[in-house]
Amino acid sequence: MPEKARADALKLPLDDEIKEMIEHASQIGKLKFFPLIFEVRSEELFGVIYTLIDFRKTMK
Repeated sequence: MPEKARADALKLPLDDEIKEMIEHASQIGKLKFFPLIFEVRSEELFGVIYTLIDFRKTMK
């Protein structure tokens, strides 16, 4: 996820735990992106992941 999209990502209808993960994610190296890594243990997270994917697709 690009750093410039962090504020917009925090406005998405997500659980507070996911928003906290987005808020505290740090950039890797010189890239202007921050990683979002999910450990999917149940189907509950698929909705969150699809929401973030759709958000990312709309960005240019």
